[in-house]
Amino acid sequence: MQQAMNKTPEQRILELEEKVKLLEQQKKPLEKTVDIAQEKAIFLNMMVDIAEKEFMIPIKKNVTQTINQYTSKRERSISFACGLSANNRQYYYRNKKVRELNTYWLIKLRRK
Repeated sequence: MQQAMNKTPEQRILELEEKVKLLEQQKKPLEKTVDIAQEKAIFLNMMVDIAEKEFMIPIKKNVTQTINQYTSKRERSISFACGLSANNRQYYYRNKKVRELNTYWLIKLRRK
């Protein structure tokens, strides 16, 4: 703390400029990683679209189940997972309630 106070403004500026350069160098690989992740997401979405058309399986309609698994395995909030899936929480909770009711009635019907 005292060393920072003993430095001249010019020395402090030089140190800060060095820190900025270092941060800029660290930023470049991170930006590349983000770009690759975005392209991978686009690619995987295309694969899902093709699979849905080819095999007529509604993969994207299992959002509620996917969100449940994601939040439990990755320890993330439902809001975060809904944001990833481009759905809002209201949609998630409404679908969850419908699934729970369907399960309830299926169990009840099987018992008869």
